[in-house]
Amino acid sequence: MNSGNYWLSILRFERTYGLLGASGCGKTTLLSCIVGRRRLNTGEIWVLGGKPGTKGSGVPGKRVGYMPQEIALYGEFTIKETMMYFGWIFGMESKEIYERLQFLLNFLDLPSQNRMVKNLRRVSFAVALMHDPELLILDEPTVGVDPLLRQSIWNHLVQITKDGNKTVIITTHYIEEARQAHTIGLMRSGKLLAEESPHVLLSMYGCTSLEEVFLKLSRKQVQVGAAQPDQNISNNISLATLNWAKKDSISVTEESGVVGLNFHQSKEVLVTDSNGHLDECGYEKGCKFSNLSCRYLETLNTSTMVKQYYPDQDAAREAVKSGDAWGALYFTENFTDALVARMALGKDAEKETLEQSEVRVWLDMSNQQIGIILQRDLQLAYQNFTKDILRDCDHNEDLAEIPISIVFFLAVALTSSALIIERMEGLLDRSWVAGK
Repeated sequence: MNSGNYWLSILRFERTYGLLGASGCGKTTLLSCIVGRRRLNTGEIWVLGGKPGTKGSGVPGKRVGYMPQEIALYGEFTIKETMMYFGWIFGMESKEIYERLQFLLNFLDLPSQNRMVKNLRRVSFAVALMHDPELLILDEPTVGVDPLLRQSIWNHLVQITKDGNKTVIITTHYIEEARQAHTIGLMRSGKLLAEESPHVLLSMYGCTSLEEVFLKLSRKQVQVGAAQPDQNISNNISLATLNWAKKDSISVTEESGVVGLNFHQSKEVLVTDSNGHLDECGYEKGCKFSNLSCRYLETLNTSTMVKQYYPDQDAAREAVKSGDAWGALYFTENFTDALVARMALGKDAEKETLEQSEVRVWLDMSNQQIGIILQRDLQLAYQNFTKDILRDCDHNEDLAEIPISIVFFLAVALTSSALIIERMEGLLDRSWVAGK
């Protein structure tokens, strides 16, 4: 979805705006962008004088009421506890929260305030209404609601926009109920097909129902797509368009040439010397100190990385910048001598020796998961490389271990589980939006 102009028009109205479309068409994604929980690929969104999700945006939670598609409430809380929790986040006084709670209990026909929230979707709607916001954003609030209560909800939304200069954006797949909105947007495959008042759309397309209008517009969109196959009618992002498969290597610069590490390709190790000849990158085993860069490369995790050599350092780094490699490793020309001197001299080693004995790494972190895995494997490989040398030279290989012992308690696991659950159920997003 990248039509910023449509989104700007949604927020110009001090009235009810109904966003209609089938599941998966992009309604929830659009609302997430409006409240600042997702970012646009192109276009702009301005809400209440500011850009959502930016510092000083002028879109604090106190001015916005947000009801996500998920219930996004703590099931272990009572209705009263839930209202107190979000009311305090909104900056309300306890007395004000209690007064508002009594109104919402009656209006939404909620059970006792001491009832556990569980799966009461109406409580989620009540939270969005709690602080009487200027902008009310509701993602399918009438799903599974009694028809009489559904009509009562719509009447209330129309009334608050009429009396209180408020804006309501509501998504629904009950197309006909949206006739009560002042303006509606019909969305399909991430694009708004039309945006107008219900009676204008019915008159314009000569239909008796909004469902007929939507059907005509959908057919028209399909016809346009068939006539212009090169145009991408849907803006939905697929993994193929992100070119994940493009970056299939991590390149390494060897002291005798340049090395690259490819994923799922040839595992043969090759070195390009200054004359452009290919030779195997070899080293002497045992307590020997020759070509240590090759010895280190040999310890790399070949299940995730395969070595590919580049002609020089610039070529390797360019492969990373252009997206052809996930990273680059560089060894200085006298890496072996400098590393031996570093180990022998210890604290007396000069700065130049320390710099020459470093393995310099450049990683593309556009995919953090891959970047972190590679960083971990490179560090583990160096640790194993050091252990091998110490063991071959009859020294205690445990000297290569990092002198930090970490003990994990169950509390850490419980905290992590709680954070994951809250994220999956929409609780974190809802709390962040309310507290902005």
